[in-house]
Amino acid sequence: SRRRPAPHVRLPLPSLPPAPPVAPAEPTTAPKLEIDWAERCARFADDEHFPPERQSQLAEQLGVPVEAIAELPGVGANGYDGIGENDVNAIFPERDQFGAVIGLTERRPNSKPKHYFHPGGSRGLTIPRFALDSLKLVFVVEGATDTLALCGAGIEAIGRPGAEGKTQLLAAWLGGLPSDTEIIVVGENDEKADGKTPGRDGAIKVARELTRALGREVRWTLPPVGSKDVREWLQTNTSSRELTEWHRAGKELREALVAAANSVLIDDPTTTDQVDQSAKLDEDNGRTDDPATWDCTPDNPLRLAEGFLATQAGPNGELLLRYWRSEYYRWFGGAYRHVEEV
Repeated sequence: SRRRPAPHVRLPLPSLPPAPPVAPAEPTTAPKLEIDWAERCARFADDEHFPPERQSQLAEQLGVPVEAIAELPGVGANGYDGIGENDVNAIFPERDQFGAVIGLTERRPNSKPKHYFHPGGSRGLTIPRFALDSLKLVFVVEGATDTLALCGAGIEAIGRPGAEGKTQLLAAWLGGLPSDTEIIVVGENDEKADGKTPGRDGAIKVARELTRALGREVRWTLPPVGSKDVREWLQTNTSSRELTEWHRAGKELREALVAAANSVLIDDPTTTDQVDQSAKLDEDNGRTDDPATWDCTPDNPLRLAEGFLATQAGPNGELLLRYWRSEYYRWFGGAYRHVEEV
């Protein structure tokens, strides 16, 4: 007889120990901290951190009229430095072309280095209060304290961070000014022992780059001989920190700076700047990523358009110039403003 097959028996599986917990992977990069620079700036400039008596101390420390501080929005203090009895650690906001605070510089008078830039921010411009529509002449100076000094002297100025800093932001901000506004870059008399002149060379470079980016003349100048910068000249040529005295000296300084202003050479291939740029040209397309080096002659319309459009975008790609209802509008001061000519 046939043998019946044995029934299929399901045996129980052996119990296994639970798997150990998996540790989370270590982040490959540090998390980016989102800092509200406007809020931080406002905190340093409030009455607790920067009351009137501390404003007077800072003005005396910098050798400028106390009224000048009110012309530079956002100036504040981060306490005293712990060395000088009344030496204030001053806070100066740096802004983008729209006026938004993007970083803070702290000036510590008795520390080395004297200038401390708060981590996480971006270098920007020092922008005082302006009557933009009536602005006929603006100076581009180096640093916040020179900007503050010119505010006290009644001279319209905007500050750049360093001798050669942030030309792209400068071009975007200056591009929103009336087309008849004269722009002059101010350097410093800071010749070194080896004969190098970074203040003068930086002013020439910034003026050249702004001339290219804006498509109009931007000149450069230096303070009168004997003074390192404009703040030192004003301190030397005033008898007090009274506002009227500084305005008197400011008229003399303005005339001297304009009289000594020089034009820059753009098309001279023998200049060091252009020789250096020519060496960097890509062999395939004959240009670098810098629009200032592109061939924008009238017989090359594609590169002419590319070079122009490159100057009409902010650092994040936002459009600074728009065409609407048969007219041009430029982004400036938080809004699009009508422009007569482009």
